[in-house]
Amino acid sequence: MLSNIHLVGEQLAQMSYLEIVHLVLLFLQSTCLLWHLIFKRIPFVFNLITTYAQSFYCLHPFTVFAFVYFCTRDQWFCWLASIPVVILMFDFGKPIGKGLWTLFFVALHHLGPFIAQYYQEPKDAFMNACFFGWVWVPHVWHQIDKYLCGSNSKMEPVVRFGTTLFTPVIFWFYIQQFPAGLNYQTAAWVSQIAGRNLVNNNFLFHTWLQVETTGIIFCFAYHSTESWLSFFAIFAAYFMLWGISKFMKKKSPVPEKWIMTPKIKAFLEGYPKEDESGFEPDAQVLSFWEGKKWKEEFHILDAAIRNDFDRVQKLIEEGNEPIDNQLTGWFNTTAFQWVSSLDQVNMSVLLILAGADPYYPSKVGNARDFCESKSAVKMIEFFKKLDVLALEASPPAKPLSTKEWILSFCKSKKA
Repeated sequence: MLSNIHLVGEQLAQMSYLEIVHLVLLFLQSTCLLWHLIFKRIPFVFNLITTYAQSFYCLHPFTVFAFVYFCTRDQWFCWLASIPVVILMFDFGKPIGKGLWTLFFVALHHLGPFIAQYYQEPKDAFMNACFFGWVWVPHVWHQIDKYLCGSNSKMEPVVRFGTTLFTPVIFWFYIQQFPAGLNYQTAAWVSQIAGRNLVNNNFLFHTWLQVETTGIIFCFAYHSTESWLSFFAIFAAYFMLWGISKFMKKKSPVPEKWIMTPKIKAFLEGYPKEDESGFEPDAQVLSFWEGKKWKEEFHILDAAIRNDFDRVQKLIEEGNEPIDNQLTGWFNTTAFQWVSSLDQVNMSVLLILAGADPYYPSKVGNARDFCESKSAVKMIEFFKKLDVLALEASPPAKPLSTKEWILSFCKSKKA
């Protein structure tokens, strides 16, 4: 024990000041301390970050490639360059969601390329840069959609799955050069891939991520095993874990039908109002939203995420748009599902009173599912109270038998 402490002390003593700054910044950004202590407290910096959040977000793949390729361990300037890179790659330390698990997996996802850069030799830099740079390509999807696809929405899934399918291809060449084992490369790509799959349960909600991860597991299993039996054992274990997490996860019951009873209406009208004097719309969501043409069709959703109560009320009174208008370009989601996942309690209550169904299903779940995945603490507490009244008014339907479920599934596919 003492010898290990002595060894760590010797390693720290050999570090330059820039290396120490690099490691301290990684810690501060991973824990969001820099954001809470500095960035959000300086108005100019805070406004700069929130205004250009999406632009910074789009720089990630190019920044990772350049940083990993040019900044190898034997070059002094790599530690100087790492200071702005760490700040940028961690989105200035701004929290993404809430809760310790979310914080941990976000940090794990961001640390992947830094592990590779920190330990790599110059000869490894190009392959590391190619793989870790490409893994961040989803951060520029909406820019590709904007400038390449234009108004052709059918091209968007082609772009997404085209770039997604290329990730396992690059990984195949990567793992050929750096076989999986007790090495920094394995630690780096496991950190990167595991982090982005597990944060906010992304793997369960995003088809493209399921495709990418399946391809990576396939490459890993095929390359790392000496027999087909071992290969299929790894793949079977992977799909078993995927199935358990997706289909056997305990789900909270939902009412068979949403019914606005007098008791529920009184509960909503009397629900404590949130103080929104300092409310700021989520800059990253707004930046993502502005990159689409959705706001030209989904006016209520556009006004709701901006927390514009007067405009939402006016649009509802005009009645030109259904309150639960489904955004087909984003998993058939509704305005209520967006604002509830953003923890906007007052706007959520307004939409329900105006006729929104809080249990309306999208392709990947209902609003309560989104609140749980995004750690929307205030709305989770709201749903706990609403659930009691909604289930009392309309108890959940009896679960379908296996035969009934198969028939229902076949019928829905034909429709």
